[in-house]
Amino acid sequence: MEIGYTLSFVDDDRRERGSLTRDQIDDQWRNLLTPEILRTRLISCSIYLTAFHLLKASAVDRIKSFFTDGFKDGKILVSAEYSTEVLARNRSPVYASLDWLKENGALNNEDVALYGRLAQHRNDISHALHANLLNETSMRELPVLFDQLRQLLRKIEVWWIVNVDNAIGQDDLPGDVAESDIVPGPVIMLDLMIGVALGSDDEANRYLNEYLQVAGQ
Repeated sequence: MEIGYTLSFVDDDRRERGSLTRDQIDDQWRNLLTPEILRTRLISCSIYLTAFHLLKASAVDRIKSFFTDGFKDGKILVSAEYSTEVLARNRSPVYASLDWLKENGALNNEDVALYGRLAQHRNDISHALHANLLNETSMRELPVLFDQLRQLLRKIEVWWIVNVDNAIGQDDLPGDVAESDIVPGPVIMLDLMIGVALGSDDEANRYLNEYLQVAGQ
């Protein structure tokens, strides 16, 4: 099988637009066979899938917990209002949750549209990882997508902390703390994943060294 045919077949998106040039084929092979490049791309895609899961959980699970009536046999009991006030909004529990968040002032139309774009990229990576690994444009977009995802995740989490958790005493925030100073747990987790897995050796080791210092090890 010829190299050109092989890579044109792997990269479905480019194959639909026509055959690759020799330079494009050579670039794809070099990137595919360069360990540092391939590892970074694989890790980046994996972290993006994990980060999107954090975002989706923030949008859906926070609301479900808010409508919890307690526990029975180790399972969460969700109140009937969850179905009528949230799930009834959309056939998709995710978009029903996003609509609830929008109505309550946590999000706006642009945020919901952004979630849709982030979800589409998540689907692209999940269903066609091989094509994304070879697609220079897709890889260049990832840093921007990470930043957008982080901002949206932080916006949802900060809204819950300020308007719900703090109000019912789950979070006791000092009165002089600005929203811009709040860094929610899921955002910290995302920052750690990116810093440790994709940062420089100095940055990656800094987190471990700080932990060991705090832990007295």
